[in-house]
Amino acid sequence: MTQNSKQRFLAADELLSFRNHHTHRNKNTKKARINAGKRFLKSGIPMSKDEYWKFSSPTRFTSKEVQNQLSFSELNQEVIKSDDEINIFFVDGILDENLSDLQVNENLEIFSMSNKKASELLWVQELYGEVEAASQKRTKRALSAFNTACAEHGLFVRAKKGGKHKLVVNYIGKQSDSDSLIHHLIKLEHESDLVLIEKGEGASRLNRLIEIELLPRSVLDHIRFFGKDLLAEAFSQVFVRQSSESHYREFTLALNNNFIRNEFYVSLEGENAKTSLAGASLGNSDNVQDDTIYIAHLMPTCESRQVFKKVLRENATGIFQGKIFVSSEAQKTDGYQISKGLLIGDKSKFLTKPELEIYADDVICSHGSTCGAIDDESLFYLTSRGVSKKEAVGMLILAFLDEAVQEIEDKEVADEIREILRLDLEGGLE
Repeated sequence: MTQNSKQRFLAADELLSFRNHHTHRNKNTKKARINAGKRFLKSGIPMSKDEYWKFSSPTRFTSKEVQNQLSFSELNQEVIKSDDEINIFFVDGILDENLSDLQVNENLEIFSMSNKKASELLWVQELYGEVEAASQKRTKRALSAFNTACAEHGLFVRAKKGGKHKLVVNYIGKQSDSDSLIHHLIKLEHESDLVLIEKGEGASRLNRLIEIELLPRSVLDHIRFFGKDLLAEAFSQVFVRQSSESHYREFTLALNNNFIRNEFYVSLEGENAKTSLAGASLGNSDNVQDDTIYIAHLMPTCESRQVFKKVLRENATGIFQGKIFVSSEAQKTDGYQISKGLLIGDKSKFLTKPELEIYADDVICSHGSTCGAIDDESLFYLTSRGVSKKEAVGMLILAFLDEAVQEIEDKEVADEIREILRLDLEGGLE
């Protein structure tokens, strides 16, 4: 063992021991947790010089204590509830069962990780840690294994055929040194349909992981909002396994987060499965906003789309690392990837690493990445027709981001996001 490897192992062992001391144990996840702990120790603590983390440092997530303590505003704790929604609340990374609509009916099950009945669910035992572990065969994800091993709070959700449900998960922060380690399981049975909306960060530091399994002809629309707790150190991971003719549609809105890294691993394991990932983000000051994506096409006639747009002001850094992998069995794959950065300010940066790894010969795959400043001709055109420069810049930014917003299937949600972006730009542009 090299000196570097020894340091990684010792640091990982120390962190795992510290966290496990505080972690509650559930019988149905014990084996998966032990195996995840072994994966974490084998990988060791990730470091900034690692290829997987070369654009953004993991050190903020590997210390035992929270480094960046926050002061949460009361405004960020306000939640508007709707009668057609099922609302769940996490406060400082802990599920508030009194506020939450935990329920079990013939079409939908929602359990807390700490619920004793959850230990009797066979599907939980089979799914917990399974998709995360599979992803490790392609890329080492030490902090994902750490989450699986140590997460103490989360939801176990299973949707069944019949009806379309809307589940809204609200993350609220109150404590200045809150440290959130959350692990969710989402399973959609055959021909089921679910809308999952996540809002907020809810802690000073968060390591949040979701494992999703989509059985044949199921559909999951997943919308995520970040930007309530701007100074939070946010690390969010989504792992998806799709069966034949299933459809996963995801959109992330990130507004001025100090540090946010969104990771995705999507495995298309059934014919005619489709996935769509999109994101729109605004960054300013010294923000670091990172999207790191791996899509594995493993069966024929599957489709994937990635559309990411970042507006980077002042000293902000935008990062996009996206890979499309196509196995030799995945003939007639259709994979599309585009990432674009709009740089507003001399010191803003957009760092990209788009990749294709293809072993099939009958595919349509493309990737592209561009960055640049606001088009002077378009700006002149608008201002010459009586539009103020501030309004013109806002209009051009909204038009730039709209390609990503158009990926949202629900037009009402898309319009809501456009309005959020408009209001944020009104207050943020000089």
